[in-house]
Amino acid sequence: MLIENVDNVVLALGEADITGSLANTNSTPSAQSDNGETVGEQAEVEPSNTIRLAFASQFGPQTVSRPGFDVLQDPDLPTNPQNRADRDLLRLATAQSILEAEQFKTLNRLERHAEAAAAQIARAFSQLGFEPREASIEQENDADAVGGPLIQISPQVLPTLSSFERQMHRITTQSAKAVGLYQALLTFPLRNPLKGNHVVTSRFGPRVDPFRRTPAHHSGIDYRADRGTAVRATADGTVIMAQRNAGYGRMVEVAHENGISTRYAHLSRISVKQGDVVQAGDIIGRVGSTGRSTGPHLHYETRLNGNAINPLRFLKVGEVFAR
Repeated sequence: MLIENVDNVVLALGEADITGSLANTNSTPSAQSDNGETVGEQAEVEPSNTIRLAFASQFGPQTVSRPGFDVLQDPDLPTNPQNRADRDLLRLATAQSILEAEQFKTLNRLERHAEAAAAQIARAFSQLGFEPREASIEQENDADAVGGPLIQISPQVLPTLSSFERQMHRITTQSAKAVGLYQALLTFPLRNPLKGNHVVTSRFGPRVDPFRRTPAHHSGIDYRADRGTAVRATADGTVIMAQRNAGYGRMVEVAHENGISTRYAHLSRISVKQGDVVQAGDIIGRVGSTGRSTGPHLHYETRLNGNAINPLRFLKVGEVFAR
């Protein structure tokens, strides 16, 4: 059971003076002997309702009867030195309970976040029109050099684990799933081909042709930009074309995973060659106005199995996941 407000518990315990006397004392009348020593009945302790109520409300009523807390239920508990060990145990049990509750609260939060992250990334795949899949991790990293044979936890083993171990297993599984999905998502062209804010002068789809002034289909997005502005790859891939291409003028095409390629046209300069492997963000050329163009701008396309599709489908997802 989680603590709803740990600070309230700590304050309640502080008011009850748990580090000193465990409760208020009610003394019976006593007399003094001739030498000044107190004689008569010993002072007795009445258990603190503040402590009991604090733990009952925050941890549940069962916690006041767990080992280390039964001193709270003994109205005849004397305050003699031999009971100091009980008070120390109570303080330890109190601290342990608060730490355990904080631990469970943290683990529950981590589990919720991992599940939510995996679900959000899976929805992004649906927005792109693809089935969610996890990327395989193959890169080497000397700083995190680890390894060993893969020994998965079988379903038969899970019931034998403690609740803590089972929750850690769920968190690890969900976190690994979220990371795998995210890495697979980044193989799509989600990034903007130009840094900064650039005006979109023509969107994907039907439009009036700028030269003939007749209805036509626009196969990409046009970004107005200054001549010489750096044009960047929107995802990792391999250059499959880097040359003049009719109305496209100087053009670069990059093949990515999942049957997707991207085109960058009307360039003033090409900075890569066919066969080059590029990473997202690498400069592949410069904005120009070559080919069928009315002025300096970038014509950007996204293609699936050779067919032009709306790049905004990917760029909108990239606004969330590829900042």
